[in-house]
Amino acid sequence: MSNLVRGVVDLKAGDDTYSLLLDINALCEAEGALDMTLDVILAQYAAGTSARLVRALVWAGLRAHHPCGMEEAGQIVARAGFVQAKDAIERALVAALPEGGDENPPTRDRTSAADGNG
Repeated sequence: MSNLVRGVVDLKAGDDTYSLLLDINALCEAEGALDMTLDVILAQYAAGTSARLVRALVWAGLRAHHPCGMEEAGQIVARAGFVQAKDAIERALVAALPEGGDENPPTRDRTSAADGNG
């Protein structure tokens, strides 16, 4: 069952439903599998996704609840349908990378910390 608060979304593939979680660990796994930084992954995804990119993101998203190999992730994408897999990835990415965070997070006052007052 989808739980966007926790960042988990469902991917229906045939009679099976898989839970995708694209948290920081999954995104790190995707970076390693694709040999790309997250910025590059997101830019390529936005520019027009490749099958390799979708498969790797599904694979990474499955690891928390349904660990499998890359080929099995590809089979799940095939059973789900490419468009449905992309939709699940997009929902998981939105849940994992919410907009509206503090653009200017507070910084630590290094002068007061250095003199023991902070």
